[in-house]
Amino acid sequence: MSDEPVHYVLGPAPRLGGVLLAAHGLAAAAVLWTPALAPALRVAVAALIGASLAGCWRTYVARAAPRAVRALSFDAVRGWRVHPRRGEAVDARPLAGSLVHPLVCVLVLRDVDGRRHAVVVLEEMLGATAYRRLRARLRARRGPSA
Repeated sequence: MSDEPVHYVLGPAPRLGGVLLAAHGLAAAAVLWTPALAPALRVAVAALIGASLAGCWRTYVARAAPRAVRALSFDAVRGWRVHPRRGEAVDARPLAGSLVHPLVCVLVLRDVDGRRHAVVVLEEMLGATAYRRLRARLRARRGPSA
């Protein structure tokens, strides 16, 4: 595999939005239809699930949250870099919790300031060729820090 620099700009993710909406909707429905819980508690938990959906949507689908990742880059000298929505790109390293799968890549990175960044990447966000290359690069770099 070539170690030439690459830049992955994350595009729209309608499928990820659908998955988040379905998962949060099912959780809210399960809570609202649980007769063992007091009605006020059901509404409170459903509101928390709604807040979770809003936060996930802003971070992973719309990428409108301040710390949302809009792009990733890699080069042989600097390694991985995270490009947040606001602020400058920062060097980061993949952590052991990252997942590389044909359908989804979930990258957990820690930047030089110690902050963790979770990045969900689907093929629809990069295109087939770039997504395949990202998966190959992540698999090739597995080791103590990947």
